[in-house]
Amino acid sequence: MRNLISKMNIAYLDANFLIDWLIRKNPNLKKRARILLAKLLAQFDVLAISPLAVDESWRVIQKEIFPSKSYADGMLSSEVEIFTEHILNYSKIKVVQFQNPENGIKDALYRLKTFSLQPRDSFHLAIMRDNNITVMVSRDDGLVKRQSLLGISIFS
Repeated sequence: MRNLISKMNIAYLDANFLIDWLIRKNPNLKKRARILLAKLLAQFDVLAISPLAVDESWRVIQKEIFPSKSYADGMLSSEVEIFTEHILNYSKIKVVQFQNPENGIKDALYRLKTFSLQPRDSFHLAIMRDNNITVMVSRDDGLVKRQSLLGISIFS
């Protein structure tokens, strides 16, 4: 899969895009995400997600469905299952992980220290780098402002 993916035009989907597209009740954010999705589908061969982005999305679903409960309470809503089935069955979405987990963790640590990122953002960028992905879909202002420093392009 790595050789196939490295030759494709790929965009990495951050959790905030997945949430806006599939979960948010705000019609403006949902519409904006769907318009952006149409552009992405026309421009990219593959839309990549990572287990980290899925976990972040699950946490948002749980907070919206059970705001007073901890994620650790194990409350599984049908929305989590529907969301998961939707992204896993979407033909252009591929799940990516570290090809070399040890090097990936070292790269995430390097990015954490060098760029003063949130740990999850360091991991997103390390996963992207490990899979030769240079485009991210996100509306994370911190990443958008530093995209050239980070060596990526961001669609938002």
